[in-house]
Amino acid sequence: MAETWRDSNYGYRKEITVQNANIDGDLTDFPVLIAWASDTDINTTGSKVQADLDDIRFYDGSGTLLKFEVNNYTIDGTDSTASVWVKKPTLKTSPAGNDNKIWMYYGYASATNGEDAANTWEANFVAVWHLEENPDDGFSDSSGNGHSGTEGVAAMTSTDSVAGQVGNAIDLDGASDHIDFGDDAAFSFGDGSTDSPFSVSFWANFDDTDTQMPIGKYDGGLNEWAIYMFSSSGINFNLVDESTNAQIGKYGTGSMPTGSWNHWGATYDGSGGSGGIELYKDGASNYGGTDDSGSYTAMENLTTKLLLGYRATDTAWAVDGTIDEMRLSSVERSAAWIKFECFNMNEADNELTWSAEEEPGGGPTMPVLLEGGMLRGGFQTMSGGM
Repeated sequence: MAETWRDSNYGYRKEITVQNANIDGDLTDFPVLIAWASDTDINTTGSKVQADLDDIRFYDGSGTLLKFEVNNYTIDGTDSTASVWVKKPTLKTSPAGNDNKIWMYYGYASATNGEDAANTWEANFVAVWHLEENPDDGFSDSSGNGHSGTEGVAAMTSTDSVAGQVGNAIDLDGASDHIDFGDDAAFSFGDGSTDSPFSVSFWANFDDTDTQMPIGKYDGGLNEWAIYMFSSSGINFNLVDESTNAQIGKYGTGSMPTGSWNHWGATYDGSGGSGGIELYKDGASNYGGTDDSGSYTAMENLTTKLLLGYRATDTAWAVDGTIDEMRLSSVERSAAWIKFECFNMNEADNELTWSAEEEPGGGPTMPVLLEGGMLRGGFQTMSGGM
């Protein structure tokens, strides 16, 4: 039986299957990157698709209208290229039927913008920084939590916004360039007595193997946590208990890469020991050893700013390279989550299989189920094959 046509206002759709080969465990509310390049079906000729992509929508197999955020796009009368984040309620490691399918609808001249960026990112995201912007305009947080950043030095210009892993990214000079997110309680994951879980992930393309700090609340004497890179071990993740001058941490294995895009992840379960830390490179575990010292109890919520690409008291740790898609979460992300986050953004097909463009036939359709279980409209006669 053909999939029900969900909205008769739309003239076209494409079926997208999220491949499961690299989904190692079921994922909930995962932000899937739906990307296409030079698609000649999606164009503005004859007003087939709106020039601002306001008429795209996404549904899953149950008929749920999905939340999405348009990351970037270009479109003209010939074709289009775009990157869109779509919140998929479930992704199955062993899918049946429509479990891992998404339908993209387009071609409705009267549609208004349907984006809902903030709700595309589930509640455990503290901040999502795509790092697409001109530094002079600041760096927005797509999570809806308002944790935008500003250029750390006036010398940063629009030329520092360069091609990245997904759309544009921020290129840092290894001297003074950095992004300042300020101090916020949401960036702290310890209260002096106990820690809470959190995770960090990002893409980086480093220009050299000097010691560098991609992100951290880490400023001599007011240290909380930091991710930094060493030439001999790659990623390092350290948490500091300033009250006892102690730390827990882990470091990776293998030398720090340069001249290539790599995905990095660090997670912590809040247990108070380095055994609760996991490190990842390109979606796989990356463990070289522990880096513990002193008697650690917990991090404290201090006044240190969260900085990307720089340590305020030691410019030798400045990042020389390009950073993209920095994400901070208040939960320990699973190994399966980190792996598919990497593969979805890295593979040439984005782990997606696309069907040919479809147009509606005739027949009944079901009411649209909005995310959260609410129905939009009643049963009615719409176009759609059965």
